[in-house]
Amino acid sequence: MLKKIAIGLVVILILLLIGAVILYIKRHEIVRVATERVLSHVLEVDVSVGGARVEPLQGTVTLRDIVIPNPEGYDSDHAMRFGEVHVEADIQSFLGDRPAIGLIRITDPDFILERHLRTSNFRELIASAARPSGNGEATEEAPEESQKAFRIDRVEVASTTVSVTLPATGGESVGVEIPDVVIENLGTDTRPVMPAEAIERFLTEILSTVTRLGGDALGDLESLGEQAIDEATGAVEGAVDELRDNVRENVREGIGGILDRH
Repeated sequence: MLKKIAIGLVVILILLLIGAVILYIKRHEIVRVATERVLSHVLEVDVSVGGARVEPLQGTVTLRDIVIPNPEGYDSDHAMRFGEVHVEADIQSFLGDRPAIGLIRITDPDFILERHLRTSNFRELIASAARPSGNGEATEEAPEESQKAFRIDRVEVASTTVSVTLPATGGESVGVEIPDVVIENLGTDTRPVMPAEAIERFLTEILSTVTRLGGDALGDLESLGEQAIDEATGAVEGAVDELRDNVRENVREGIGGILDRH
């Protein structure tokens, strides 16, 4: 009897070991898929993550080639693209109630801010993150990973040039240079943040930075847009005037022909 119990325990231990090994081997893909799932749910667009590398002993996660597409109605290739996102975390804390992330560093960022009359692609993504079902509310479609609050000590975004476009300019864009962006204490032990809130605050900070630093450039772009609108309006008005003159001339000729016959 004891021999059977011992054999059973050995089998269970072997199965657990095999499961742990498989989980360790697949940890990169598990994190990649989970990141795609959470970001896509929060932002309501199909986010793609090119790859992930998890190093539990070092407490680091590296995500590569994250692409955040535009909401519907925008023409640019994407809203955001990150070449690499490096995360330093207290892995042990993820086993408890308060996961702790020491640093999120974003390098090689590529932002395209496309503005419409009353909104922009960034603002629509922010609105998606702020909605109740995106911001941690438990629903059937909400990923389990999106419902946990975090402590995030520091977020760094490498300096870059943000491309800003207006539909009225016919695709013309202007580059707004922004320095390194640093956000500290995004989530604390006393006030942790859900993933959606962290994303919302991150996007808001980027948008406000672009608006603050790109005043002159954006003003030039606005003027270019107004000029394009004025030119288009003038062309339409000119065509209407020409059509009106043609109609009047045709009417005169028609009436003149009738009078000549009588």
